[in-house]
Amino acid sequence: MLPHRWQDHEGRAEPSRDDRALWQRMLAGDDQALAALFRLHYPRLYDYGLKLTQQAELVKDGMQEVFAYLWEKRATLAAVDSVRAYLLVALRRHLFKSLAQQQ
Repeated sequence: MLPHRWQDHEGRAEPSRDDRALWQRMLAGDDQALAALFRLHYPRLYDYGLKLTQQAELVKDGMQEVFAYLWEKRATLAAVDSVRAYLLVALRRHLFKSLAQQQ
């Protein structure tokens, strides 16, 4: 059996099907699904954020703000093919915007 194409930083296969199910539950208003997505993606998002900026507090705040935004806008969000990719892009955009405002 071939290894799974997408793996997390510890070599585990990305649970994309589970991610999409949690995403759908979050869109339907399940706050526990939002919390599960946060816990599941926290390590990768944090590591990625630190690669973009060495400001740990900015990364942590950015992650909180991205998930708060998701919760607030859940009624207007659509299904996504990759929750992980969506979250990484959202965090990157948020961090770059925050860094630009600091200057």
